[in-house]
Amino acid sequence: MAPNPGRLDVGAALSYGFDKFKANAGPWLGITAIVWAVGVAVFIFTFASTLTAAIAAADRGESAAVATTSGVFIVVTAFGTFVSYFVNAAFVRGALDETGGPEKPAFGRFFQLTNVPQIAVLALIWTVLTVVLSFIPFLGTLLTIVFGFLLSFSLTFLLDRNEQAVTAIKSSFDLTVKNFGPLVLLLLALAAINIVGGLLCGLGLLVTIPVSVVAINYAYRVLTGAPVSPAR
Repeated sequence: MAPNPGRLDVGAALSYGFDKFKANAGPWLGITAIVWAVGVAVFIFTFASTLTAAIAAADRGESAAVATTSGVFIVVTAFGTFVSYFVNAAFVRGALDETGGPEKPAFGRFFQLTNVPQIAVLALIWTVLTVVLSFIPFLGTLLTIVFGFLLSFSLTFLLDRNEQAVTAIKSSFDLTVKNFGPLVLLLLALAAINIVGGLLCGLGLLVTIPVSVVAINYAYRVLTGAPVSPAR
């Protein structure tokens, strides 16, 4: 019998995310700290590479310096975007187990990724898309947000159902379009709690990011009719 998709309740998703985090805080704090470290490292590397390129090209004139700096920035940013997709995959791996597995995911489970070649394909598609859109002032940013929403479950479908990258994109597109209203409300609520988390010297993000990841994967399970493990 095919699963029966349910109705997404934003409050229930947030409550579920908080309950799951409290019940398994250690691994989630650990993986979030690693994500922070990777993010800081990528930022420093991007800044240092761009600054070094600008200094090296300064003697060749202003236009050469701008061109070189822009080129280096685009390449380094693209690399960072590609790598960050694998970081996101680790989050999704843990959240899938947290929301549907019989046991809480241990720290090492986050790194036991499957379908890695297709993760790389999906990461490459997203990287190319964001780089191309970055050349379009304002509209590019808006389109990046729209595509980010439409593809928000691509990694989840890829890891949970072992789908190919293109198939996972189509699956995510279908799910988000069919459930546009509830998912937008959920993402707005998650954006709000992460803004609050960021205002607390950033430390609140150690809680709000895991809660957000779990809540999104809870939404995936509810909307696809997949089994959901008890919150407690």
